[in-house]
Amino acid sequence: MVSPHVAGLAPTIGRQRELEVLREAFLNSAEVPAVGVLTGMGGVGKTSLARAYAQRHERDYGIVWWVRAEDPSAIDAEFRALLEILSSPTEAKQVGNARTATFALMARQPDPWLLVLDNVPDAEAAHGLLPPVGNGHVLITSRATAWPDPTTVCPLDTDAAVELLTSQSGDGDRAVH
Repeated sequence: MVSPHVAGLAPTIGRQRELEVLREAFLNSAEVPAVGVLTGMGGVGKTSLARAYAQRHERDYGIVWWVRAEDPSAIDAEFRALLEILSSPTEAKQVGNARTATFALMARQPDPWLLVLDNVPDAEAAHGLLPPVGNGHVLITSRATAWPDPTTVCPLDTDAAVELLTSQSGDGDRAVH
């Protein structure tokens, strides 16, 4: 099952190396679940990179779920939507704490899972958002830089930026002025 937030993104340009490094970090992590953090300034492409990773590795996971974490009041609904899929809408309605119940069901999943926590304000805000156990990977995006071992996402180099702009605009003029 794949979260609806994973679909519908423009092709990823100029981020092949970051995608490879992220995959290797997840596969070689001793943490269970493995956690990766993408940091960088606003608009640099953290969310796009996370979505590209989720799309590229969708078949490697039994569950790929996206949580928009910038609004703490909406997080429960994000986990409740997954809970309704993992159990049933009727059972999910009876659960008081959707996050805890979802984590318990994720921990029992035989296939690996990917949980993307997008736009987490800071490391403190991530407390309670990370599943305590389970065969999975958690990918966090955040503007904050005070995380243990984050990957900093930098702006695209000029060639990749021009390629991205021309591919999205339909304008074939590649001249940099």
